Amino acid sequence: MSSSLHIEGDPTPWMLAETQPAEPTWLRASEPVVLAVTKPLPGTLILSPRGAGSIALLPPPVQFDGGWTPCAELASARIYLPSPDGAPVTAPGYELAAPDTDLTALESRITSAMCDGSVIAVAVSTLTGPGVIALNGAVLSFVILAPPA
Repeated sequence: MSSSLHIEGDPTPWMLAETQPAEPTWLRASEPVVLAVTKPLPGTLILSPRGAGSIALLPPPVQFDGGWTPCAELASARIYLPSPDGAPVTAPGYELAAPDTDLTALESRITSAMCDGSVIAVAVSTLTGPGVIALNGAVLSFVILAPPA
């Protein structure tokens, strides 16, 4: 049984909401997989196994619950992209520009981009103004979509 997911290029251990078998079939999937994550950023993980390079599915570390401060109080929906530094405890990822962003529709757009290798734009908001993120589905390993708390 495994529930801690580690994806190449991002040091963050993502805790899956459901315990996984030792070798789930989605590890070899050619299509994107959607998994619920609980820590450190609760939300939906959209994973492209073929774009991820390597994936490690491990039991959670013994001190995981005592070592992390999950981001449970998000004022707005966020999108987290792989980062060599991992997910910070405060303000992980980017705030989505529209407060009423339909995360299900965005999940569908990202999954489609991963399948067909297209590039999509996602509007984000920063302290200094609006911005945009271009997601290249051909090489995107994963994305976390987190709803507001």
